[in-house]
Amino acid sequence: MAFSMAGGGPSNPQINVTPLIDVLLVLIIVFMVVVSMSKTKGLEAQIPQPAQDDKISPPPSTGQLSFRWLGAPKARLRRSRSIRKR
Repeated sequence: MAFSMAGGGPSNPQINVTPLIDVLLVLIIVFMVVVSMSKTKGLEAQIPQPAQDDKISPPPSTGQLSFRWLGAPKARLRRSRSIRKR
């Protein structure tokens, strides 16, 4: 008996992807709803409180420093002497 390959033969099984995508989308929606309904929105942190001192320290002394612009200094141009070798 000879086998004929011209007829195409049995086809390979293929997975239908549409139901798989539907299930994944439903799972994503369920997870989004569960996360949005959770009561906890963050972590609790202990924030340091300022010391309860009766004394209020004076602010540090400040000074004022001012500058006055007198214009750009004029550049002195020097002619460079080139030494030529002969």
